[in-house]
Amino acid sequence: MAETPFSPEQLQRLTEISKLPPEEQKKILPDFLKTLSPEQIKYLQEQQGQTAKQGSSCPFCLIVQKKLDAVVLYEDYMVMAVLDIRPATKGHTVLFPKQHIADFSSLQGEQSNKLFSLAHTVTGVLENLEGCEGTNLFVANGTLAGQTVDHVLLHVIPRYKDDGVSLTWQGKPASQESLQQLQQQIAPQLSSLEQKASEPQPSTPPNTKTSSSDLLEENTDEPFADF
Repeated sequence: MAETPFSPEQLQRLTEISKLPPEEQKKILPDFLKTLSPEQIKYLQEQQGQTAKQGSSCPFCLIVQKKLDAVVLYEDYMVMAVLDIRPATKGHTVLFPKQHIADFSSLQGEQSNKLFSLAHTVTGVLENLEGCEGTNLFVANGTLAGQTVDHVLLHVIPRYKDDGVSLTWQGKPASQESLQQLQQQIAPQLSSLEQKASEPQPSTPPNTKTSSSDLLEENTDEPFADF
């Protein structure tokens, strides 16, 4: 899957700008956008456009846009981590991509990597809480799986003795034949998709009609944190 077209230095700058209030972002954006290529500007436009389509109703997009209060533990150009307002246990943390993405399978490669890298870090920190004896990572993907909001969420739930949280199920024996049949259905698809994901992606042809001023004019009402 395609990665973002920015250098590490540019990503760092995006992170810094995304944390500023909208008023400050508008002051800084013009100079920053002048340093970007047409391909990079087009990428930002697409990211903002996808978020804006759902942002008015999605609570997590509203958190990204600073229109809904949240206790933020971490934020960068791509992901956020906030404390759950109805925690299963003390320290229950919710991680999510800033871009509005409804289902887990739609995450881009870098988004998925960033999300789980952050989960790894958050887990290590939460395990230092007094009494914490472990953590659960939980994703509800789809209505039958318990998903109630159309935005990918990764929950990190600290576990304490007698905390009353249960994520277990009663397994049923499976025959070796049924397992092998599933292997034949699933394994080739996994190999094909993983091979495709590792292949270099063609670059987007430069859009010579796109300029930094165009981007500013089209997005003056939305904070840069949407990207």
